[in-house]
Amino acid sequence: MAKFNALLFRSLPNGAHYRFFEKATGELNLAGGDVKSAIGPLATELNNWFVMETADMDWYRKNALTAAIADANHRLDNALAGFSAQVNAARHNVHPNVALAAERIHIMLKSYGRVAAKPYEEEIGDVNSILHHLTGDRAVDVQTIAATEWVQEITAAVAEFIALLAQRDAETLKKPQSGFPETRRGIENVWHQIVVKVNAGAELNPSSGFTAFINALNPEIDRLNGEFHHAKQDIAHAEPAPIPQQHYTGYPCTPATEVLIVTKDATVRLELGKDYNVTYKNNVEVGNAECTIHGKGAYRGHKTVTFIIAR
Repeated sequence: MAKFNALLFRSLPNGAHYRFFEKATGELNLAGGDVKSAIGPLATELNNWFVMETADMDWYRKNALTAAIADANHRLDNALAGFSAQVNAARHNVHPNVALAAERIHIMLKSYGRVAAKPYEEEIGDVNSILHHLTGDRAVDVQTIAATEWVQEITAAVAEFIALLAQRDAETLKKPQSGFPETRRGIENVWHQIVVKVNAGAELNPSSGFTAFINALNPEIDRLNGEFHHAKQDIAHAEPAPIPQQHYTGYPCTPATEVLIVTKDATVRLELGKDYNVTYKNNVEVGNAECTIHGKGAYRGHKTVTFIIAR
């Protein structure tokens, strides 16, 4: 029963509850009276929350500001990506002071993880913190790598983004519906009650309709979790550790690299040979070399990092 509880409630990603609920509703119609009497009222309550959530989603889709917010977020992400690209290029600059300044900025940026992948509120908080560094303790480094214009672009982009969100929030207050945070909490609360009742019923009487209900739904739970797991295991989302400068030997340089998958819940260190393999390019002569990480097993995709070979 522990597996059912873990998969049904804690592990289903946001957005999968409704898809699963459709399947669960069909199974509930086929279930015995003990199951229907225990969770039938809860299923009705859950459906009411889904109706409210659907109304919220329709409002956001039809709201003219939603597209403008997405565009502003895209411009912010592009500004961050452009700045990061200039920082990475400067890390390989032949002038030591430029490379060192870029490395300090890179370390600071890396501490925030993949900012563009975070929810809007977290992204804004991180961007404002990053700007605080770039205009404060890292301001000289920004000037050293000639990235002042990128900082100005990020500042303008995040200001536009915040203003549009505030405007939509003001309109949201006029809505008669509850809004996403409340509906999500309502869905999770009722879902938890259903899980508790189903598991308790199966534990008290293993041969009851509760057990049949679980056995009928577990494959669908596994499938949805499998889809979510596979979608998240892309090496492109990995955070490889920086490869230190290598000494020229006349032979191929094949430095090891640590690869992490960072999510909001955990940081997973991948294992070479099991989770990924590596290939190298331009890794003999002095200059910029490439190390490409290829997903393996539960991971897919690839990501390339650069390093320097110097005499």
